[in-house]
Amino acid sequence: MILANVPAFYYGTSPNKFFDYLASGLPVLVNYPGWMAEMVTEQGVGVVVPPQDPVAFADALMRMADARAATAEMGRRGRNFAQREFLRTTLAQRCVSVMESAAAMRSGKEMSAYCRWGKRGLDLLGLIAALPFVLPVAIVVALVVRLQMGSPVFFRQVRPGYKAKPFTLLKFRTMNSARDEQGNLLSDEKRLTKLGELLRRYSVDEFPQLWNVLKGEMSLVGQGRSSCSTWTATPESRLAATKSNPA
Repeated sequence: MILANVPAFYYGTSPNKFFDYLASGLPVLVNYPGWMAEMVTEQGVGVVVPPQDPVAFADALMRMADARAATAEMGRRGRNFAQREFLRTTLAQRCVSVMESAAAMRSGKEMSAYCRWGKRGLDLLGLIAALPFVLPVAIVVALVVRLQMGSPVFFRQVRPGYKAKPFTLLKFRTMNSARDEQGNLLSDEKRLTKLGELLRRYSVDEFPQLWNVLKGEMSLVGQGRSSCSTWTATPESRLAATKSNPA
């Protein structure tokens, strides 16, 4: 990675290519001082050479080409590091946490006792009250879905939860896996089964979400959330939404 030697950017620029190399499992050769060079050295994901020194850069390239095993190991460490530190969901969660901390410091208000304990307690009480009625129905529905549509019985989707932490939402499956001649899935409308329509009409497909409530990932009452891949609300609404569990 060759960058112009601009001291003002040593700790003030974040080229996308740097993260692309790490995510692709490629070792990084940096001729640029600053935070990137420090990260490459600390994590062992590449080699750092002085700026404006083409001889040192060429020598480092040849050494990396000769030491194939060591170079490959740098790439593996880089990919693991990228997955651990730079996943979008991880960065989003950190961003929301920082914004919430800043908002809390500005307002000086602490979370109410109801938000901390009362809401969760009400969720558990409601769950206990509903289980004797919901559980037998859920078992029957699961068997019918299995017989009519096969496996899997449940539909799973990753959604943003409290503080943008992703969780896997559960529903009963309502669509089949029909495909066209090219092997592509048909539209949702064409794959929705009659059983699925019935389950959706009476919200029975949402019964498995009680498991999410039991795990503390969802609340019986609150703001719903779309999937992580389609969450396109404004930053302000996202920040407000992640202050409580989704419903």
